[in-house]
This record gives sequence, structure tokens and C-alpha cells, in this order.
Amino acid sequence: MVRNKKIIAVGIILTVGLLVIAVYNSSWGQDTRLEMTNDITLPEYQNDFGRIISAYERIVDRLMYMTERNFESIGADVQQSSNKLSSIESKLADLTVRIARIERALGIPKPAMQNEIKSDANGNSNPDQLKP
Repeated sequence: MVRNKKIIAVGIILTVGLLVIAVYNSSWGQDTRLEMTNDITLPEYQNDFGRIISAYERIVDRLMYMTERNFESIGADVQQSSNKLSSIESKLADLTVRIARIERALGIPKPAMQNEIKSDANGNSNPDQLKP
């Protein structure tokens, strides 16, 4: 029985030793150095013509951006003007109604409308424009 215990102890020691050697050898073949990568890139070489084209593209991009911004501001101005004209139109309509009521109350006759149509230099007439 003592002999069996010695054999088991030797077997356990051999197994542990083989495991230690196997783990040590498995990392032995690997490179333990750290690999570092650089994120710095150099611009590609350009001749004069390439630099001229790049500068032209940047200028055109800036021009397109500025034009877009100006169109947006013009659109906002037009919208604001349209709103203002609409409010003026509604106020004028209210004033027209009030003046008509005042004229009726005072018995003032309506003025006769002149239906003469303006014509341009070529003799073409436009029915939307009345002569004063």
C-alpha cells in the first residue's frame, strides 16, 4: 500500500510537471513584443498641376456653400416679405370696407371707373393695366 502511494505521488508530480512544461512551451513560440501602428499619414506627393486642381475644387466647394447659404437667407427674406404683404392686403381690404360704409352713410356717389386699357410701345394691349 505504501508502494501504491509512492507510485500515485510520483504520477501526480509527473503530471503536474508535464502540465507546467506544456504551458511554458505553448507561450514560448509566441512573439511577446507589442506591435504598434501609427495613425499618422503623409499626404501624397502632388505636382503643381495637382495642387492647382485641389485649390480650384476647394474654392468651388466654398462658393457652392456660400451660394446655398445666400439662397436660404433670400428665401427667408422673401417669405417675410410675403407675410408682410399679406397683412397689408388684409388691412387694405378692411379699410376698403370701412370707406364703402362711410360713403354709403354720407351719400357720396361712387366714382366712375375708367376702363381704358394701356398699350405698350409695340401697340400690344394688356388688359391687366388700366390707364390713369
